[in-house]
Amino acid sequence: MAFNTDVLNINPAETGVRQILAEPITGKLRFIDPNAPSGVNLDQVAGISVDDVYIVAPGGVGAVYNTVTEAMVAVRASSGTEHLILVFPGTYSEAATVLLDVPNVTIKAMGPVTVGNGGGVAPAFTIQESTTIPTRVVLDGLRLSSTVAGVPAVDIIGNNDSTVGLDGLIFQDCQWVTTGTAMALRANLVNHLRMVGGSMRDCAGGSTKVMITTCASFTMNGVEDGSSVQAHYTDVGDEPIDSGSPFYKFTASRLTALLSTLTNKGTLDVVGCTGNFPVTFRGTQEGRFFGSYLGAVEARDTSQVVFSGCSYISLANDAAVEVTEPILTGTGTLAGGATTSTVTLPYLQPDTNYVLTIDMITAPLVATGVLTKTLSNFIVTFAASDLSIRGFDWSLTRVVKT
Repeated sequence: MAFNTDVLNINPAETGVRQILAEPITGKLRFIDPNAPSGVNLDQVAGISVDDVYIVAPGGVGAVYNTVTEAMVAVRASSGTEHLILVFPGTYSEAATVLLDVPNVTIKAMGPVTVGNGGGVAPAFTIQESTTIPTRVVLDGLRLSSTVAGVPAVDIIGNNDSTVGLDGLIFQDCQWVTTGTAMALRANLVNHLRMVGGSMRDCAGGSTKVMITTCASFTMNGVEDGSSVQAHYTDVGDEPIDSGSPFYKFTASRLTALLSTLTNKGTLDVVGCTGNFPVTFRGTQEGRFFGSYLGAVEARDTSQVVFSGCSYISLANDAAVEVTEPILTGTGTLAGGATTSTVTLPYLQPDTNYVLTIDMITAPLVATGVLTKTLSNFIVTFAASDLSIRGFDWSLTRVVKT
């Protein structure tokens, strides 16, 4: 049975005041006890500063709001500039997609919280402008689920010169769940997105789970089992408002596949990622790969690719692609009776400004220098010949811009 009160006294027989009350002007929930006789607000306890706090819990537990949708209705009616929705443990089957369309809202899970497809068919959350614009949205600790083919758990929709996400759309420590061809996250024509922590371990199905199209920036940092990702940008047609220097960055995450096409704008950085995942990089821009474990790599069109401290299973590149690697190694063979050997490089070099080191595997022949360097091969010369076939190691080093 529900009841209303202005002040709730806790253990009034004990020494000292222990109260829970609402501030008369702001309406903020305030706690008073002997350790905090002047009181502390709920937003201070949570370590944030917001104008409005909304409590969501499943039906029957006494919360003001039983769905996130109900809380968002109250948020839209508020005159505040920062809004915090605290969602208590439970599974929330919203009647429709939860529209996040206010300038500054944080939705924080206070325990295990699952939000699935809206109405069973739509995204759990849709971030899109209406009469107001969601410039900043934070989803923190939620379990976001989609089981509908082709439908993402979170759909983010912008348009030409969109300011959606101008101050950041952040997914902090979220758990993503999909089946079949359902997606986890889809974003188009918005500004800055970040996936920080969390896991995509439960994203079943071999299809793309994250689709980023012409967004000002996208960062995936520390996501476990980051699944299959597509990240594309083109300046042909509509672009978001902050489109001067778009970039996509993946750090310390485990991926299963990455496909990226950047046309006329943008950069791609992959740093410290694992999974031996296949990469296809297309377009006209630069992709940089540092300290990552890659699978089969394809570099196409007129893109530029830089590798540093990476391993990859194979590399296939178009003739116009510029590939740079600080240290490239291989083996060569010196034919019996010969003093020179031509080594074909595994891919075309962007220039001949590289340094070669030769190490003869079997003594006593000594390499005296490199006779010729080209984009596709080099010729190494030895001080003397030998009747036997000799093998040697070589390494190619160049300076890579970072």
